[in-house]
Amino acid sequence: MAGLNTTTITAKADDITIKDGNSNEVLVLKETASAENHVQIQNAADGDGPTVSADGDDTNIDLNIGTKGSGVVNVTSDMKITGTTPKLTIGDAGAEDTMIVFDGNAQDYRIGLDDGTDKLEIGHGAAH
Repeated sequence: MAGLNTTTITAKADDITIKDGNSNEVLVLKETASAENHVQIQNAADGDGPTVSADGDDTNIDLNIGTKGSGVVNVTSDMKITGTTPKLTIGDAGAEDTMIVFDGNAQDYRIGLDDGTDKLEIGHGAAH
């Protein structure tokens, strides 16, 4: 792999595409006009994990992860929500059912909001 010895890479086109040795796309960086916020990736010392975070001019910045089509975001290890007041929000205040499904080998169970009845349900199966 070729070395790169610079602190800034400036794009001469709308997007920057990084390809592997077989010319397959590995990463595409998309341009946003007048962008003020960005993603920061920081390495870590032995015993700590690297960090991917939102950074920029705004005081409060979300970090958005999206998929294509009906794809999903898969987390392949344990997940922990930390902070002073940890909170997990499921749903976007729209008129739709939301739930957590426990996907078992022989049985599935769910905890969720049936938005049609405005009731919290705990039940068997992956559907209301």
